[in-house]
Amino acid sequence: MALKHGITKRKQSDEGTDQGASSSGGVGSQSSPKSGTISRKQKKVATKQKKISKQVAQEQVQNRIRNKLLIAVVLYIVIGGAAVYWFGLPKPKDLPPEVEADILGSYPHEIAKEDLPKGFYEEEPKRMGLSQDKKETSENGSEHEQEKEQTSQKGAKSDSEKPSNPDPVKNAAGGIGAEAVEMFPNFEEHVQTGFKLKAKDGQKWKKLKILKNNATSKVQIYIMDNFLSEFECNGLMRAHLRHLQAHEGHDPITCFSGIASLKQHLREHGLKKMAPKMTEYDFIPGTLCLNDSMSSKVGKNLPWSYSTSFYPGESKFSSVFDERVNKYAGLDPRNGGKFQVTSYPEGVGYKGHHDCTVDSPDKRDRFATILVYLQDVEDGGETEFPDLGVKVRPKKGRALLWNNMGSDGNCDLHSFHKAAMVTKGRKYILQRWYYYQNFPMLGKRTPQPSLPKRNEFTARVSCDQYQFGSCRWYDEWTYDHITSYSQVKHTLR
Repeated sequence: MALKHGITKRKQSDEGTDQGASSSGGVGSQSSPKSGTISRKQKKVATKQKKISKQVAQEQVQNRIRNKLLIAVVLYIVIGGAAVYWFGLPKPKDLPPEVEADILGSYPHEIAKEDLPKGFYEEEPKRMGLSQDKKETSENGSEHEQEKEQTSQKGAKSDSEKPSNPDPVKNAAGGIGAEAVEMFPNFEEHVQTGFKLKAKDGQKWKKLKILKNNATSKVQIYIMDNFLSEFECNGLMRAHLRHLQAHEGHDPITCFSGIASLKQHLREHGLKKMAPKMTEYDFIPGTLCLNDSMSSKVGKNLPWSYSTSFYPGESKFSSVFDERVNKYAGLDPRNGGKFQVTSYPEGVGYKGHHDCTVDSPDKRDRFATILVYLQDVEDGGETEFPDLGVKVRPKKGRALLWNNMGSDGNCDLHSFHKAAMVTKGRKYILQRWYYYQNFPMLGKRTPQPSLPKRNEFTARVSCDQYQFGSCRWYDEWTYDHITSYSQVKHTLR
């Protein structure tokens, strides 16, 4: 028992000693330094973590701001680009609203009938032989318009009755005719056979090198930068777009050179199944135009450029341009036709063509073309002369000048040219043709035909003979689509 008791006591004593050691170890001098070291490290880590967290937070804020700015810039570019595409360039601060009237004049539907010349080709003519041929091609070869004067073979005056002229102009038909002389007593015959080039404000015409057929071609091509000012270019584009906007909400009527050409256009533009079914009976009677519903259906698949026209004397700008071309290029205003402002949306160009008529004996044809680019084009839109190895890139204010005929009045085959497709952006040009031999109705606005019946804001889309042209939208109507006119226009003087 004593032993047991002694052992028991020792165990208790040992336990007490162990507890004392443990207690003294918890507060002893050896554990304090270690605890302090851990605390300082934790503070450093915590401080570093705070700095990192602060930097991360700042970066996140900066990224948010950067992303918002990026989104704002993208939206600004997209909206601005869409606005430019649909509505043209923004209005410059120094461009007054009335500049549109100064440049493009009145809309075609605003021209009073009493202000138009009398005696133009009538759908039911009262006098035989009194007519006018309009053939139109553009740089872009528009719709083969060759404006011909009103004359009558039966009523032509004899040589003794004709007004005296020391150097009378003769054409394939033998003169301008009695009716034309009576209706236009102040008309002066004039022939344009070449250029007389002069520098403008230090800018000289640059003759482009002909790389092909230079020994056989009589075509000469020139360019001059800054022929039109930025003010004038912007005004022309804005006036053009305002004319387009006047026709919004009215689908155009689509016209073709004939049923064969219509079918070819349909096949090219995704309407192969429709093409074989089309016949001449699909045209509106008396015309080469499709009816409203068919025009809308076909029109959704056809690409086209847009052309708006103004005429000499209708605006201040027409007179300014007349004088400028005469002074620096030597092209006589008496031989100038109408002015056309044309725009090409992205994906649109114009096929190769001649501005003059090949192998035609008629000298009332386009001797020269002057074309001015109204803005730069991001990509595409060049004017190309494949037979001559010449290509000209659009540049705002740059004038492009070339002759289509030789000094003898014969169409030069090598003047063949085309407008390359615009692959990015939009192309705007101003162009005018100058004829070898002038005629009384040249450069004059004429009454528009009554067929087809249409709203005054209904434009026309004219698709040229398939292999030589493309489709173009016009704000005015001519007689080329009238079947009775098409049948006789080549015999008219």
